[in-house]
Amino acid sequence: MSAALPPTLEGSIASIKVLEEAVTVIFQNSFDADTKACLVTLMKMLDAIIQKPGDPKVRQIRLSNAAFHRKVGSRKGGLEYLQACGFQLQTSDTPLLSRHDATERVLVLAPAHEDTSRIITARRLLLTRAVQDLGMQQAELPPYRPPPKLVSSTPTNPNQYAETDAFDPYVGRRYDAQSAAVGTNLGPDASYVSHTETELQRLRGQQAALEKQAAAQPVDRRWVALKPGQALPRPSTSTGEVSMPGLSDSALLAAQLQKQQAAAHQREHGTLTTRAMRDLEKLKKQKVYSHVTLTFQFSDGCKLIGHFGSREKLATVKSQISETCLTVPTNSNTDNTRDFDLYVAPPRRLLSLTQTLQAEQLVPAAKIFVSWKVSSTPNKDAPVGSYLQPTLFQQSVAPLLFPTGQSIVADDKKKAAERSGSSKPDVPKQKNPSREDDLLRRMMGKR
Repeated sequence: MSAALPPTLEGSIASIKVLEEAVTVIFQNSFDADTKACLVTLMKMLDAIIQKPGDPKVRQIRLSNAAFHRKVGSRKGGLEYLQACGFQLQTSDTPLLSRHDATERVLVLAPAHEDTSRIITARRLLLTRAVQDLGMQQAELPPYRPPPKLVSSTPTNPNQYAETDAFDPYVGRRYDAQSAAVGTNLGPDASYVSHTETELQRLRGQQAALEKQAAAQPVDRRWVALKPGQALPRPSTSTGEVSMPGLSDSALLAAQLQKQQAAAHQREHGTLTTRAMRDLEKLKKQKVYSHVTLTFQFSDGCKLIGHFGSREKLATVKSQISETCLTVPTNSNTDNTRDFDLYVAPPRRLLSLTQTLQAEQLVPAAKIFVSWKVSSTPNKDAPVGSYLQPTLFQQSVAPLLFPTGQSIVADDKKKAAERSGSSKPDVPKQKNPSREDDLLRRMMGKR
C-alpha cells in the first residue's frame, strides 16, 4: 500500500491538473490565432503579478474590460484557468457616474490565495503548450524575468518588495579588474562630496555672509511720489552714485528675450549637467545688492519710488505702502484701508505676498504695477494722485540712488595679482612658426 502524499503536495498536483484541463479547453474551443492571443495575454498578466508583488492593480480584472473579454473572457477555459491560479470571482460597486452597471463582476487575486510558485508553474505550462502545440517562436512570446528579491526576509508591508541589485546612479561605483579582484566596491564611499558640491557650499556660505552684512544696515525707504510727466534728475557720478543707463524699455526687453533664447539653446544643445553644476554657474553670476529700488506705477500715471531689502517679503512692501504712503479713503462704503494687488508685466504675473523680492526676481530694481480692488478704486472726479500722501509730492526730488552690487565670486586674476603684489602688464608671447609656415617660407625663398 503506497504512503499518502502530504497535503501541500497533493494540493499542488490538483491545481496543476486543473490548469492543464483549462488550457486543454482553450485549445479545443478556439482557432490557433485566437489561442495564441489568449495564451500571450495570460502570460503577460502572470508576468505583471510576478514582477509587482503586492500591487492590487494587477490583481484585479474587470470582466467588462473589452480587451480582456475579447482575448480571454470570451474563450472557454480562460476564466477557469485564472481561477486555478488563485483568482476569485467577486462583485464590486462602480462609481455613480460610471457607464457600467451598479455592480460589476471582477476577478480578484487575494493575498491569502496567492502562491508565486503556482503562478510560475502556470506560466511555464502556457509556454510549453505554446511552443509544442502551436509552434510559436521566442520572438512571439513575452520574455520571462525572475521575481524581484525582497528587501527583508519577512516583509510586513507589500510595498517592501524591491530589487536589491538595482543600479543606483547616485552612488559611486567602480567596475574594473581591481574591484573584481578585491571583491568589493572601491569607489567613493557614501560620505563622498564632489568638487562641484563643495564649491557650491562655499559660495552659498559667502552669499549668506554678504546678505547678513547687507541686512545689518537699515534700509532708508526714501519715499518719493511723482506725478505724470515728472521725472527724477539723473544721478551724478561725483556723489559716488552710478549714472543712469541710457537703454530704453524696448532695448531692455530685447536683451531679456535674447538672454532667454540663449538659455533655451544651451538647455537643448548643451552638455548634460547636474543640478549642482547649474546652481553653481547661476551663483557665480549673482550679486548681493545693498538695497532694491522699486517703482510702483498707478493707473492714473503717478509713480511711487521706495527702497527695500532683497530678503524682505512683498507682504512687508504692501503694508509699508498702505501705512506710510496711502491716504484714508473718504467713501463711507469702504473701510479705512485701500486694498490692491501687485503685478509685473509683460506678461502679467501677480506677485505672491509670501515670497521675497529675491525669489520674485525683482532685484536689484523693478517696476511694479498697482491694481486697485473694486471696493478701493479712487473716485474718478478726484485729483490725480489724491490717494497718496501730499507730503510725498512736496519732498525735494533728490537724484535716484541705484543699488550697489557685490559679486559673490571675486575675480581670480585680481586675487592672484594681490597675492603676488605685482602689477606687470601682460606681454603677449611670440608664437613659434608652425611646420606649414616654415615650409611655405622655404618655397618662397625666404629664410
